[in-house]
Amino acid sequence: MVVASHLRKEARVHFEALHSSSRPSSASVVLTSAASPSKFTTIEQDLAKLSSATPNGSLAHLVSSLGPAFASSSTIDSKVRALHCIMGALEGSADLTHGVRQAVGNFLVELCRPGCDEREKVEKYDEDDTNQEMNYVDADDLTPEQLTEKLRAISAKRSKKITTSLTYDDVRDAAMISLAALIRSNLEIFPTQQSQSSESKQSNCPMTKALGVVYQSMELRVELAVLGVRYRCQIDSSNEYDGDKDMRESAGVGYEAVDPRSNIEDGLSHLPRSKRSVCFNLFDAASDGLDNDDLKCKNLLTQIQQSSSTIDTLGLMIPSSILIQMSAFASLASSCMHGETDPRCLVQLLSLFNKMQRIMIPLFAFQGSRSTENVNSMGRETSKATFPSIEIFDAVAPYYPVHFTPPKNDPHGITQDILQDLLLAVLCERGVYYDHTVLLETNLQDDDGTKEIMILLAARMFLERLEPPKTSDYDPPFDGSDSTVEDKLDAIQDLSSLFLPQPTPPKSESRTLTTGYHNDFAGHHISPNLTRVPPEFLSELSLSMARVHEEAVSSNEKVLASSIRKFSSCLIKSLEPATMTSKSSEVDRFALWEAYIVDILRHLTPILGSAPQGMHGRASTAYFASLAAEGGLVTLNKVLDSCFPRFLGVLSILDEDDCSGALLNDVESSPTLQKSKQNALESFLTSCDLNFLEEGDMVHLEKSISLMTRAVLIGEGTVDDDSTNSHEWNLACARVLGAVISVGISQKTASGDVVANRCDRINKLATDLLPDMLTSATFPHRGLLKMQTIRYDWVVLAGACANGILHVSEKIVSDLLSRIITALKLNEENQKTSAMALSYIIRHGGPNVGAAFHELSSPGPTAYEVFQELCRQEDTVRRQQLQVGMRMLQLPVSLAKDEEAANEMIKRAQSILPFLIPAYECPSSITSCDSLVQFVNKILPPLSECDEVSLYVTLPLLDAALKSSKKLESATSATLMSMVEELALFSIRSDHHVHSRSSAASCLFSVLFQSSEDNEIGFVRVLKKLLEDVVFPELSTALRCLETRVREIPTPKASGGVGLSGKPLLSIFSKVNDTLSLMSVLGSASACKGGSFSQVGDKIALFLIQLACTGVSQYPFSETTAMHLTAPSHLGQKHPLLDPASHAFLLPASAFGSMLSVYNGEPFWRQRLTHKTIPILLEAIKTQATSQNPPGMGTLCVVCHILCCVPVSLLGEANMKQLIPTFVGGLVYFSKNSNAMAKSELITSKPTNLLSVILAALVKILKVSPEDVTKFIGVIIPSLLLLCTTTVESSEASIPRCLLLFQCLETVAAHPQAHNSILREKDQVIAVLSTVVDHPSAVVRNAVVQARNVWYTLA
Repeated sequence: MVVASHLRKEARVHFEALHSSSRPSSASVVLTSAASPSKFTTIEQDLAKLSSATPNGSLAHLVSSLGPAFASSSTIDSKVRALHCIMGALEGSADLTHGVRQAVGNFLVELCRPGCDEREKVEKYDEDDTNQEMNYVDADDLTPEQLTEKLRAISAKRSKKITTSLTYDDVRDAAMISLAALIRSNLEIFPTQQSQSSESKQSNCPMTKALGVVYQSMELRVELAVLGVRYRCQIDSSNEYDGDKDMRESAGVGYEAVDPRSNIEDGLSHLPRSKRSVCFNLFDAASDGLDNDDLKCKNLLTQIQQSSSTIDTLGLMIPSSILIQMSAFASLASSCMHGETDPRCLVQLLSLFNKMQRIMIPLFAFQGSRSTENVNSMGRETSKATFPSIEIFDAVAPYYPVHFTPPKNDPHGITQDILQDLLLAVLCERGVYYDHTVLLETNLQDDDGTKEIMILLAARMFLERLEPPKTSDYDPPFDGSDSTVEDKLDAIQDLSSLFLPQPTPPKSESRTLTTGYHNDFAGHHISPNLTRVPPEFLSELSLSMARVHEEAVSSNEKVLASSIRKFSSCLIKSLEPATMTSKSSEVDRFALWEAYIVDILRHLTPILGSAPQGMHGRASTAYFASLAAEGGLVTLNKVLDSCFPRFLGVLSILDEDDCSGALLNDVESSPTLQKSKQNALESFLTSCDLNFLEEGDMVHLEKSISLMTRAVLIGEGTVDDDSTNSHEWNLACARVLGAVISVGISQKTASGDVVANRCDRINKLATDLLPDMLTSATFPHRGLLKMQTIRYDWVVLAGACANGILHVSEKIVSDLLSRIITALKLNEENQKTSAMALSYIIRHGGPNVGAAFHELSSPGPTAYEVFQELCRQEDTVRRQQLQVGMRMLQLPVSLAKDEEAANEMIKRAQSILPFLIPAYECPSSITSCDSLVQFVNKILPPLSECDEVSLYVTLPLLDAALKSSKKLESATSATLMSMVEELALFSIRSDHHVHSRSSAASCLFSVLFQSSEDNEIGFVRVLKKLLEDVVFPELSTALRCLETRVREIPTPKASGGVGLSGKPLLSIFSKVNDTLSLMSVLGSASACKGGSFSQVGDKIALFLIQLACTGVSQYPFSETTAMHLTAPSHLGQKHPLLDPASHAFLLPASAFGSMLSVYNGEPFWRQRLTHKTIPILLEAIKTQATSQNPPGMGTLCVVCHILCCVPVSLLGEANMKQLIPTFVGGLVYFSKNSNAMAKSELITSKPTNLLSVILAALVKILKVSPEDVTKFIGVIIPSLLLLCTTTVESSEASIPRCLLLFQCLETVAAHPQAHNSILREKDQVIAVLSTVVDHPSAVVRNAVVQARNVWYTLA
């Protein structure tokens, strides 16, 4: 076989080269030259035009020269090698003429027949030798030479026994593979004598003759495939069909149809899987060839129509004899499916069936439409061929639904989802486009007169799975109620893939249709399959859906009920008549829509009036609410026309005198019904024209709205198990009231006139309702915890803004701003509540709220007035203002009084500011950005305590606005660029408020990152100026001061204290830290900007990491200036927690970590930064590993930040192996010296922060790559337990660190590769966790209990 494969490859390469060098320059030349009459037969005509320089000629000569290899005396090896040579030639020949394909195909088909095995010949030869007594030599009277010659002759005869493992079946398989390559090849058109028959009225047209060749090619492909499979499935020559000989004798002048009743199942069942696959591949090759021929046929018909309008293309349609053969081909292929169990073959066959559907069904439909025209014009009907859809359905239906579990370590990758998807592709005729009305005329009828097509058969099968009849033989897999529901969910999913236009979501996703299907169909497309079923079936489908939905509701199967409602609403949406375009006139979509909706309305609406509280009424209400909300406008009107009076009647039965009790009792009795009614009412208010309502309906509506208003204004409902129904009822009422306000508020025109929106009575309701809701929304409720409260009045206002026009949002936002300003002026208690209400509406009220907030202008309240009021000084401390230049300078009488007043103003602003920031995080804030920039620019740098308060208020708002603004005006950008130096200086000055400084640094980052300096020189110049004029002087001074103070401190001991008071050290460390943090801001901005700008970020990152790891680093953009940190002493290296020199190394490491933690900018900037800095880190780790001391503080901090911020895949396995030991060593050191943490706080808080980073890195590694720390598990768990016993404090600041610690313990318990090591620590872990379970914080207690439960369940 190695030699055969080599021959196949050589032949393929040779013929590919021939094909590329001999392609015809123009197809029209071939057709014109072939137009003259010819005296040759089909094969002779083609061969006469060939030469050895073309693929066709070379192939003909190759087959001729290999003829002796197929003689009866040839060995099987010779035949297999010859066939592989032909196989390679066919694979390399992209285009073959019909005559060559016919000649070679006749030859290959004959080789597919059963033949005599060479082993039988050898055995017979040996028996003949025995009978002739040729197995001995008489040595008498023989010379030694003669005796030797005799013995050699017998030995040669005996060695003739076959030694190869090949059999004649290998010859047949090679012939089948070669035949598949032949049939799949493209057709090179040579008009032949057979295409010039007298039956063609346009015989003088070259393209008409070419079309005849294409039809002959289609016929030949089908015939060769059928004969090849039939012959291959014959067991021996005695199984040959009687009709084969007659069929082959007529091959030269035309082909007769293959007997469609031929049965190959018996022979096919005897073949192993690999040989069955060869047979299926031959069918697939024929389908591919038919597809190519069909494309050529369409192109030729188009050319004929364009070239001459007198040619009747109706007479050029595909002959019915070819369609009959295609039908027999499809039937034969479908019979191969019966009894097939191998998943690989099932994948082949299902793919083949869907391919046949896509290729053949349009041909049958085209022939059917032409035949109908013939009937209409000639008054008589010709015989019609039919595509065997029913036979294909019968073949695949037993496999539905697919139940398949792949074997362990399956190399083929075939899953149940793949098989199910391929099966649905056949049942749903995926990718098939045709006129279904033609096939309905040709298909047979069932017992009730319905035309049988694949779609209808598949739909009934899916429906039977969803709702099995009591007398049905269908037996779904039942392992309990869950499996039955799962089976029905699968049926809904399959019906969706059959009738809805979107593709079916994977089975691994949610079974509900809410994520896989949407009502916003692109262009309002309708699934072709939906138009291929009669209206009677849709009526049956609708009633069945309602019945199954009611059963699901009664059995509390919420997922199934939701899936049914979603499917029905999507289906009715696609059928909605209003979405039908003028081009889709072939289908009466209104009849289909009416069949689905009208009967179900007529059947279920009486229940709403007779028993609305019962199970039938609740299920019907939910079903209709879904159709109304998501089924389109026409469906909504139809549903509401039938159901709305009954909805109002049910709502009006509530007792007005005892509103809250009646509502609550009614909700508890039927919460699903009440929620469905409210949803329907909300959809009605926001989607329908209310002017059609009659007086009685309006009375009911007003009464219902009044009751819901009282329910909402009574108070909040806490969300817990005892009041869930009440909460859902109040929430639904709030949404309805929001809809009332949104549709009822008047809209002002440009001239100022008031135009009633919807109807006047709704307008009056909304006008009266809105002030009550605003008053309630700004009134603080007492005695209720914030985490347990839902403000339904806020929900009302947010819903009104979300559903209404811009004018509604302007009215609500303006009123809230007025209330906030008034409360600030009078220092009222409800100022915070009003701000909270505004924040909620901004976050949940849609984009109109942000636009309204920033577009408000005088004389009404504006956003500018709010922060002006926040910055206003009290009258008691207001002093005379003296004008100095362009600034207003306040001359204080007492600095202490001004500081006290400023602190009071900041305290007041702290309660309001967090709720104003969301308003500046929306895209509309760009309109306010310019005014904020101008305001900040005037007071920066601050010259008074009043300016400090103003910056405290405005800098966070400016920061939020800059982050949300994509593109600023050029003037605003220029102003911001002029402020960068002042922002940088402000962010590092310790005499300003820390929150203001943080906001200034964030603003600086946004300004640099969004800078319009598109050229590298300009951007680098700005950064270099900041580094030289701002950072360098501050950093140099701070480092010199730090070095002096550190050298004054005596060498610490493990149990000793710090030799200097903590306050001076804290201030010095803070100064260095602030300056390095500013450097990290500059570096991260340039790194995130990307491109050539990132070089500045590279220099800053290299400076920081070298300073953190080695203590010495060259200052960016300076060749001579170097920064130094005092090296820790020998004792300080052993106890770095109490060594100020070691703490200093944490400052640049933290700044470097701040650079990595920025999530902004280009996608690969962090990868670039890591690539630049990781060699320095690894070199430092290598140097420090030679000592027995704990890891250096700076190196450890950098390692942990890299592990936290950089993906493990980006670091690589080799780097991870070097980083992990340092990281684990740091964890062990902190756990053993955790008692010194409190003393280290006197120097700086950086070690405490480092411990949190260590724990965060451990959580990530345990989650993402636990195998990297497998060998350290025995060290990690004891270290975590030590930290539990020493660092778990009751202070609020320690809660995040405690949560990380317990998350590490919980995660490490699930380590997949260290189960034994974990079990050994189980008792100790549980004992330690039990000691901290009484932590004062509820969040920490929950984390402890969850971690302990995980360890309890280990076994």
